[in-house]
Amino acid sequence: MAWVRLYTDIRSDMKIKRLTYEERWLWIVMLTLAKESPKPGYLLLAEDIPLDIDDLAAESGLDATTIANAIAEKMRPFAMVAEEGAVYRILNWEKRQFTSDNVTERTRKHRRKSERSGDVPGTPQRQRQKQILYSPQFEAFWKVYPRKIEKLKAFKCWETRLKEGHDPKDLINAAINYARAMKGKDPEFIKYPPTFLGPSKPFEDYLNYRPPHRECINAAMHVRGRSPKNLMRCGCEECTAELERRKEETA
Repeated sequence: MAWVRLYTDIRSDMKIKRLTYEERWLWIVMLTLAKESPKPGYLLLAEDIPLDIDDLAAESGLDATTIANAIAEKMRPFAMVAEEGAVYRILNWEKRQFTSDNVTERTRKHRRKSERSGDVPGTPQRQRQKQILYSPQFEAFWKVYPRKIEKLKAFKCWETRLKEGHDPKDLINAAINYARAMKGKDPEFIKYPPTFLGPSKPFEDYLNYRPPHRECINAAMHVRGRSPKNLMRCGCEECTAELERRKEETA
């Protein structure tokens, strides 16, 4: 898809300001047609077929009289358009719509330079080296966390929490509980891992989390009719309390 450059100073360009809104639209249409032309900057359908007023009317949706007047009374006097025989030419096209350099090659060179300086993990080998740095305990956390995104950033937050004295097992359990709480929720509402482990420490709300009883996997059964195994599997407040009650009765 072809594209044209639109500079921010168009808002303050006095030539543009003197055009009506319809004429401004015509100008945009003419720029796009000049870009698609077999000879950039010229309004041509083909090498030897110029675009005329009727063609501009069909492309812009404006009437031919409005277009003819706009070109004759404003665009030509304002040095925006010139006529070379029967062909309209956009003036200063080469200056404002110059041919771009090879962006792909420029990006490739920048990436190679960044890799040499160590600024970015640009190669698969460098990425694998970073993955080796993840501790087994963090990998256990990552495995159970309900949203997999920004892993390296999450690992840095993990390391910070450990330096503060948090137990890795607690962080993993918090992730398990959070995954249980978020089950069936839209991923959009699930916290990013770095946020969950971040300075505000949302994970602390899930260290001792118990799901509401309505989310119990055996909701169709009455609490007192469940087996100890099912009470443990559920983990909701009511099932946990029932399990403790039975332990006290048998003690």
